[in-house]
Amino acid sequence: MNESHHGLDIQEIKAVSLLRDPGDEDLCEKEEEIIQQVYQAFGHLDPIEVAEWTHDLPEWKNPHGSAILILVEDILKNLGILTLLEK
Repeated sequence: MNESHHGLDIQEIKAVSLLRDPGDEDLCEKEEEIIQQVYQAFGHLDPIEVAEWTHDLPEWKNPHGSAILILVEDILKNLGILTLLEK
């Protein structure tokens, strides 16, 4: 039986897993803090809940049954950061 979310039938939820630990030697301390903050905020949510949360963001566009990537540039623009960087 398929689950339904926002009128869409969810046939299969695909998961991603790491083949090996990527390490963190290339991350600065601030990046590690950001990763921890994101995990604390969203780590308890399942993939469908995360997807539904993004629907309230201004950069999300309804794909009408498909998928549209949310670009980093669009996130930065909606946060007002891209405009500051362009000046």
